[in-house]
Amino acid sequence: CERAFNPSLNHKPVTVLSSNDGCAIARSNEAKALGIPMGAPLHTFAHLIKTHGIKTLSCNFELYGDLSNRMMHIMQQFTPDVEIYSIDEAFLDLARLPIKNYSSFAQSIYDTILKYIGIPITIGIACTKTLAKMANRAAKTRQTPHFIMTTQEDIQHTLQLTDLAHIWGIGRALAPKLKKLGLYTAYDLATKDPTWARKVMGLSGERLIRELQGIPCYEGREETDRKSIQI
Repeated sequence: CERAFNPSLNHKPVTVLSSNDGCAIARSNEAKALGIPMGAPLHTFAHLIKTHGIKTLSCNFELYGDLSNRMMHIMQQFTPDVEIYSIDEAFLDLARLPIKNYSSFAQSIYDTILKYIGIPITIGIACTKTLAKMANRAAKTRQTPHFIMTTQEDIQHTLQLTDLAHIWGIGRALAPKLKKLGLYTAYDLATKDPTWARKVMGLSGERLIRELQGIPCYEGREETDRKSIQI
């Protein structure tokens, strides 16, 4: 958001500070590369600011909220089924759209938001929300605008490359517990029986495994008879 109004910040380490300018609540990739963690108090990286020319900015939540609203409005022009998940994230249900090429569709969303708002985004497309989040993370890792994960081959390959701790819904406390059981990747977890997951992880664990297996469970309604495409 800050770069959209101040292009001189592009390709430079930038941090946005909390309301009292006490902690880093947002960091550019360049700032992350310097080792500034999320939530780090300003005084802990003050020595890096002058050395590396880090730009520190006071937060402007009114600006961020306005640009977020504009971004969500643009996405609603591509499909009316938009679930706003947070200020910078949304799920789009594409199941009812006659899309022939998901890559072109995703690129169109990316280009439109970049043109009218000036913010680059990443898009992950898959048949469940959990897999879509994984595809989105894959896009970020590959530094590409989007990653399409609609074939079993793509899904299996991505599951095998995704560490257990990077799965949406796996917390810091649960990941070590599962690794003690010999589960290290998303693929390892996806191969488990959902009923086993319910005993070990509760109902949320059962739903998570079904999502990894391509069965939508986070819809707010029964979706077992229809596979939808999510961004």
